[in-house]
Amino acid sequence: MNGDPSVGRTFVPPRDTWQKPGNDRAARDADWRDCGGAANGGYHVSTAEGASAAVIQQALGRTFDDLQRCMLGQGYRYTGSCEGEIRSRYPACQSPGTKKPGGQ
Repeated sequence: MNGDPSVGRTFVPPRDTWQKPGNDRAARDADWRDCGGAANGGYHVSTAEGASAAVIQQALGRTFDDLQRCMLGQGYRYTGSCEGEIRSRYPACQSPGTKKPGGQ
């Protein structure tokens, strides 16, 4: 494959994969930031200068899991994908209110 594999794909910020009945977009965005997410809908971590890719990846994983737990704790339902080995282990995908692959 040549080129950028993301060309032609629409990027959906992680913040936009959460819904809560009665909440509008502004409330969700504020809750996302309160949980530690970035204003652009993503998230970031701080690691020591020169940290290895593995350390950075672990920090990103922990931060994303913490964000999910926080949003679940605030009454949100995850609407993103739970398909695949990694995604199926997300805290949000373990939530009873989340639709699992195959409609379960």
